[in-house]
Amino acid sequence: MKKSKKYLIIGGGFHNNGAESMLYTLVSELKDREPGCEVFVGMNKVKSDRILNDYNFKIIENYTELRKRLLSFKTSFKDFIRGKKNELNDILNKIDVVFDISGFALSSQWGVEHSSRFLNVIKLAKRYRTKVILMPQSFGPFDYGEHKIPLIKDIKKTLSKVDLIFCREKEGYELLKELGLKNIELSTDMVLQRGKEYSNIIKNNVKLDIPEIKDNSVLIIPNERVHERMNHDNFMNIYKEVISHLLAKNMNVYISYYADDDVALAKEIANLINNANIHLLDKKYNCLEYEKIFSKFKFVISSRFHSVVHSYKNFVPCLVLGWAVKYKELCHSVNQDDIMFDCRENVNIHDIINATDTLITNRESRSFTIKEAVTNIQQNSCFNRIWEVLKK
Repeated sequence: MKKSKKYLIIGGGFHNNGAESMLYTLVSELKDREPGCEVFVGMNKVKSDRILNDYNFKIIENYTELRKRLLSFKTSFKDFIRGKKNELNDILNKIDVVFDISGFALSSQWGVEHSSRFLNVIKLAKRYRTKVILMPQSFGPFDYGEHKIPLIKDIKKTLSKVDLIFCREKEGYELLKELGLKNIELSTDMVLQRGKEYSNIIKNNVKLDIPEIKDNSVLIIPNERVHERMNHDNFMNIYKEVISHLLAKNMNVYISYYADDDVALAKEIANLINNANIHLLDKKYNCLEYEKIFSKFKFVISSRFHSVVHSYKNFVPCLVLGWAVKYKELCHSVNQDDIMFDCRENVNIHDIINATDTLITNRESRSFTIKEAVTNIQQNSCFNRIWEVLKK
């Protein structure tokens, strides 16, 4: 009888729709490609509204504490395995592959301690002789100040032991290439690379809450990360001008939030103008619901990275107000560079207005261009590459 494969996913969770969508994407791919496999997911916290038994994967709720206890054990590997009797030890003894879906974790932007924790996860997996694959994510910069030399040395040594590293952006790819790593490949965001809907995620049939959306509508999704990098009045003025312009074009405007951090922003934007054609979707929809919701709009104006991904996945054009290189490369991957605006720079409101007019006028041709690019990306997905590596 063939032994069922066992996989551990780390770095994801339910804390925002981006993390959730990456988790669901990988679980779906693993379950589709390896029927009967067992999937474990390490998480720090799970919100009380989650019914854990409903999922087709096992959640290790106290993953961080269990990991710390295992890493603190300094003796030989043999004694290490025998001496640590906790849930994570039992699981790691059986795991075939550890997948990291952090998105963006190894960078001096988050500090030395955060980077060290990321590396420790890999070190722990390798103590158990387990394969490790880093799914598409951002890397760098590595400006660690006085800690730079020892930490760069640790990054190079630890990452060299990883079986496959997918860099989501060229910038991160070049940084790792400079370290002499040979196990790196360039690959766009993995959520965009799955052509099918999510599957094999939830055991029971769960009814999705899909709101009614009027015809000729645009969806706006703000992001606190952009807001904190801009003057508040300038930030709000952009949305006020854009919404006024859309209303003048007889369009309906919907505002939604993609993460808990953005709730207050979305509500403030919705109240900028008193108009019956402005609608606040005052609910935190999950990524299964957003997968359906995005297709109902003419186009989207968004600052949340994975909401842009979901938009493109549905071949819906998106005007992007971003704050990092990952937005630029995502837009470039589907030939939409001209309607991406980096809010760390001085953005011109007239250029943004012109971009909305471009989407209103050329919506269908834009959608076709996105569809062609996304189809090509999915045909050459990182998941195909993973299975080549796992078969070796």
